[in-house]
Amino acid sequence: MKKEENTQRASSYWKRLTALLCLGWVVIWIYRSMLTPIYPQVMQTLDLHSNQQIGIIASIYFFAYVLLQVPAGMISDKFDKRLILSFGFLVFALATFLMSASQSLVVIYIASALAGLSGAFFYGAAFSLSGQDIPANKRNVATAIINSGSSVGMVIGLSGSSWLVLSQSVDWQLMLKGVALIMVLTFALYYLFIRRDNAASTQSAPQNNLAEGSGENSYFTVKKLAVYFVLFCSCYAYFLVVSWLPNFLQTERHFSGSSAGMVASLVGLASIPGALIFSMVADKYRHYKYRIMLLQLVLAAVMLLISAHAQDAFVIMLGLVGYGLLGKLALDPLLISTISDLSNKKKLATSLSIYNFFGMSASFIAPWLTGNIADRTGSTLDAFNLAGIILATGAVVLVVVFIFTSHKQNRSQYEYR
Repeated sequence: MKKEENTQRASSYWKRLTALLCLGWVVIWIYRSMLTPIYPQVMQTLDLHSNQQIGIIASIYFFAYVLLQVPAGMISDKFDKRLILSFGFLVFALATFLMSASQSLVVIYIASALAGLSGAFFYGAAFSLSGQDIPANKRNVATAIINSGSSVGMVIGLSGSSWLVLSQSVDWQLMLKGVALIMVLTFALYYLFIRRDNAASTQSAPQNNLAEGSGENSYFTVKKLAVYFVLFCSCYAYFLVVSWLPNFLQTERHFSGSSAGMVASLVGLASIPGALIFSMVADKYRHYKYRIMLLQLVLAAVMLLISAHAQDAFVIMLGLVGYGLLGKLALDPLLISTISDLSNKKKLATSLSIYNFFGMSASFIAPWLTGNIADRTGSTLDAFNLAGIILATGAVVLVVVFIFTSHKQNRSQYEYR
C-alpha cells in the first residue's frame, strides 16, 4: 500500500514539474518577444533615433545569457536547483520592473543585462531536474511539453504586446510591470511546489548505461560534440527564421506587414504538435531515435528551402508549417534526452548548459551573417540557402558519429560472439 502511494506521488510530481518548467519558458519568451512589435513606441518614449540603439537592448540580453550559461550550469550542479530557479525569476522580475520604471537608455541596458544573467540559470537547472525526476520512458514527451512553453510565450509576447499597446493604447512600460508581476508569481510557484534538490542523492545515483564517464573531460566527448554541433545547426536555421523571415516575406515576397508577422508565427504554432508527435514516437521507438533525428534534419532543410524559393503564398505557408513541425523546437527534446543519456548525472546541469551555449551562439551569428549576405547580394535568399546547407551538414555529422558508429559497434559485437 505504501509502495503504491509512493508511486502515485512520483507520478504526480513529475507531471507537476513538467507543467512548472513549461510555465517558466512561457514567461521567459513573453519577455524575449514582447518588445519586438512595439519598437517604434519604445523609441518614441526613450527619444531614440536609430534602430541600432533599440536593437542593443535584445543584444545585451542574449550576450549576458550566453556569457553566463556555462558558469550558471556549474553553480546549478553544486546548489539546490529549486532555489536557483525560483530566485532566478525573482531577479528577472526585478530587472523587468527596473526597465519598466526607467527613462534612461543606460539603465534599460543594465536591466536587460541583468535579465539575461538571471535567465541563464534557467536552462541547466530546469533540464537537469527534468532528467532526474521524469521517468526515462516519458522524458522525450515531457521535454517537448516543457519546450512548447517557448512557442506559447512567443505567440503571447508578439500578439499580446501588439494588442495591448497598439490596439488598446496601454503604455508599454505598464505592460512590463504586468510581466514583472507574472515573474514574481512564477517565483512563488517554483519555491512552493518544486522539491528541494538534494545534491548528495544526485551524486550517489546510479549512472545511465550510456554515460561516458565523470569529471571535466566528459563534457567534450566525440558524441557530445556531435550533439552540440547538431544543435548549433538547428538553432542557426531557427534564429534566421525568427530574425529575418518577416522582413524576407515583406521585401521579397510582397506580404503586407501584418500578414508577414502572422505567417511567420506559423513556425512557432506548428512546432508544438511537431515536438509532441516526434517525442512520442521517439519514446516508443527508442532504438530509432537517431534515425528520427536524421529524418527531422533533412526534411526541415527541404521545407525551409521550399518556403524560401516558392513564389505562391500557399506553398510558402505550407513550407513554413512543415519546417515548424520538423525544425529546432521539434528536434530539441530528442537532443536534450541524448545529452542526458550521455552525461554523468551529478554534472548534468553543466553538460546541458554547455550544450545550450553552443546552440545560443547561433543567436548572434545567424542574424548578423544574414544581414551581411543581404548587404552584399541585395537579397536574403542566399542566407536561407546557407541555412539549408548547415542543416544538411548537421545530418551528415549525425550519421557519421551516431548511426554509422552504432552499426559498426553492433557488427563487431556480433562477430566477437
